[in-house]
Amino acid sequence: MLYAPEKREAKPSACGSAGTIYKLPMGGVSASLAKIQGNRDEVRKVVRAVVKASKFIADPQNKEDVVDYIRSFFKLDRGVAIEFYQRIVPSLSSTGVVDRDKIKLVIDSAIERGLTDKPLDPDAVTDFSIVRQLKP
Repeated sequence: MLYAPEKREAKPSACGSAGTIYKLPMGGVSASLAKIQGNRDEVRKVVRAVVKASKFIADPQNKEDVVDYIRSFFKLDRGVAIEFYQRIVPSLSSTGVVDRDKIKLVIDSAIERGLTDKPLDPDAVTDFSIVRQLKP
């Protein structure tokens, strides 16, 4: 809680967006090892589509189209759709690769919530080989 200096009473204040406070990845693609091994081509197509969509959304030239889509899909007024857009863009990965430290945060969060009791090395639970093979 922040205090207004002139009144000394509690006054709520927005200090930032969830994207500046919440450091976990906000989305992405995951697949089981069996899926990757059994249908690598399908996984590659999905990963390519997600990376392409992320690049489109984040491209400033497409902002108006994306905001219009957000407005329509979520039935929001324009101001809220613009704010939504501004908050989502920083969470997107234009490469499809998530930083190792963010994967570690996901693992730590799962331990804290009791979903697992064993700390895992992020490299043991990720495979970015498909996305690294995609042509830019």
